[in-house]
Amino acid sequence: ENENSETYAIGESVPYDSCNTCNCGPYGMMCTLRACPEYLDGCFVHGKWYYSGSNIPAPDGCNTCLCENGENISCTKMACNLSFEFRFL
Repeated sequence: ENENSETYAIGESVPYDSCNTCNCGPYGMMCTLRACPEYLDGCFVHGKWYYSGSNIPAPDGCNTCLCENGENISCTKMACNLSFEFRFL
């Protein structure tokens, strides 16, 4: 149970902050204690840091994403140009 009287099952992840995680254990909460880079305005995506206003490659390879306000990521939603190779057997 947390300070808001919310109950969690053993092994369940519990929201803490933007850079640390907690899990409900048999003897209480177990949390990481990493220092949060709150002074940096940016986004952490796929193990890489992007400053606010930076473009981030989209996973589809043709759209782009933008790191905004340190947490928000917005992406274009264009239809990707697919190329097909036809083979006649």
